Amino acid sequence: MQTIHLRLQELGPDFIRNLKQQYKSADLQMLITERPSAADDLDEDGFWQLIARFDWKKTGNDNAVMEPAIAALSQLSAAASGNFLDILSEKPWRLDTENHARPFTEHHPQNRLSVDDFLYVRCSVVANGRDVYTDILQHPEKMPDLTFSGLLNLAHMAHKRKTGKDLKHLPTYNYETYSNENGWI
Repeated sequence: MQTIHLRLQELGPDFIRNLKQQYKSADLQMLITERPSAADDLDEDGFWQLIARFDWKKTGNDNAVMEPAIAALSQLSAAASGNFLDILSEKPWRLDTENHARPFTEHHPQNRLSVDDFLYVRCSVVANGRDVYTDILQHPEKMPDLTFSGLLNLAHMAHKRKTGKDLKHLPTYNYETYSNENGWI
């Protein structure tokens, strides 16, 4: 059994002829999945544009800081919330390394690492935008001692506002502390 993924627009006479030649006596089973239109897809740039909407004048209230991004994401397709969560999950996962944890633990008594606090610190790096994230990804010694746990709820809040339902989406990356096993070798 072999699975072939292609967009419907790619299905043409040449493709079908090649399939018939390669799999002379095979049965064909088709599973059609509808994708959101390209206009509804949220890509990396769109993700960072949403993050750039944060209103830092409202520091101290994570939800108020994120409100402009929540409002904008809730105006996109319901699938965009899942896309946001997938893109988001990769960012703290990439920062989940021993090198990034070292400066964080140096600020804490007995050099202990709180797995929750370290996750929230990594979220604060992402919440401060693409430039900060990229800089700290490349320079772990710049890791801050700030937290922003609310970021983990942004996609869920936008989806709930859009659909009235909870977001049921397993993100691409596990961003919990110590999940990036290669970062702790």
